[in-house]
Amino acid sequence: MGRMQYQDYTLRINDNSNRRLTDEELVNDWQTHDPHLKLLDKRTDDGTLWYVYSIRRDYNKGTKDHGKSDPENMAIVGRPDRVSLPWDRYGQYAYSERWLRTSLNGRTHEEAGIAADVRIGGASDTPRLALNGQEFREVVWPELPSSRSERGVPVSCAWNDLHQKSTNALRRLVSRWGGRTYTLLDVTYDGETTHYETFQVHRETRLHVRDTSGEEHEVHFYDSTLVRENEFKIFSFVVD
Repeated sequence: MGRMQYQDYTLRINDNSNRRLTDEELVNDWQTHDPHLKLLDKRTDDGTLWYVYSIRRDYNKGTKDHGKSDPENMAIVGRPDRVSLPWDRYGQYAYSERWLRTSLNGRTHEEAGIAADVRIGGASDTPRLALNGQEFREVVWPELPSSRSERGVPVSCAWNDLHQKSTNALRRLVSRWGGRTYTLLDVTYDGETTHYETFQVHRETRLHVRDTSGEEHEVHFYDSTLVRENEFKIFSFVVD
């Protein structure tokens, strides 16, 4: 199976409830199938993987040699019967509402073969605020003491451990607070701050928020915040 055929095949089956790979997982799958792929790490301004984003767009439009193929898999005959949707690690829709409207291209959810209650926002938005694997490897890891060669700790192990613990904590957070809307008013840190060469990590992060009724609250949704120049990232959702 050729490169484009394989990509279209994986997009076609990716909406099955027992699959739903994230863009990162799709990239890994595609690279395993074709090790010569390039630009796999390129991202859009909002952090979306550009390669998957572009291929999925072309597939849904039936353009640039992507889309629904004829029965013999010899030619593209148009856009697919079912729109390919992006999923996050929690099985939630992962892109913007605008992207979904563009992909529907005038079709209803039923006509595009997707559920009418595809959720926009919620848990899928939250990970975009958090430290990702690339940022950890390129920014954080080189400045951590555990990265020293004599420690013998692979960066993959360090990231997997941090990521897994943070993901589990996020699931508990979403289970308790998901679906509510707050306006952020202020951020304070009750714990210690660790200073590194290019960033700082603040602990015991406390958020001053306002709910939809106008009532204000002090909440402790997560523990650690990474600050680098004027950029803020959730370092970990784990609350000690």
